[in-house]
Formats: sequence, structure tokens, C-alpha cells
Amino acid sequence: MANQSQTSIATTTNSGYPQVPSPMFANDQKVLKILVQKGPMEMHGPILLNPERKVLWRNLCMIGKHHIECIVEMSMHKSKFYIVALDLYAN
Repeated sequence: MANQSQTSIATTTNSGYPQVPSPMFANDQKVLKILVQKGPMEMHGPILLNPERKVLWRNLCMIGKHHIECIVEMSMHKSKFYIVALDLYAN
């Protein structure tokens, strides 16, 4: 049985859908620069993706019940499909 004392992170609208907070980074110049760049996002870390991958889609998104603001990019190289998310709160 679920604990009824737990509260929801987001309130609901009249239509029953969760109310999403306004994005904090929508007008940030660094974010806008990443969103409009032609090539794939730069990668850092132990696993690097091919820099020649083709970007299929990129957008500012809110992920999860805590609405973590990220730039999400979907890309391809040959037969491999990649989804990359840049957590804006961590940077």
C-alpha cells in the first residue's frame, strides 16, 4: 500500500496534467549557443562518442519528476543511435 503522506512534486492543472515549472535556462546565452550549433555537443569523460555523428534533434527539456533541466540531443553515426543529455544544474 502506498504511503499517503507523500506529497507530489508538481501540482496538477484543471486538465489533470502535471503543472511544469518555467525553464530557468531558456534565455541563457550559453544554452542558446549550444542549441543553435550545427555539430553534435562536445563530449568529455571516459567514453567519447564519434564527433562525426549526425544530429537528428536537440532541445531544452525538463526530465523526471523533479523537472531537471537538460539539453537533450539525439544523433546517429552509421547504424548507432545516441541520446545525450547535458544536465544544466550540474554545470
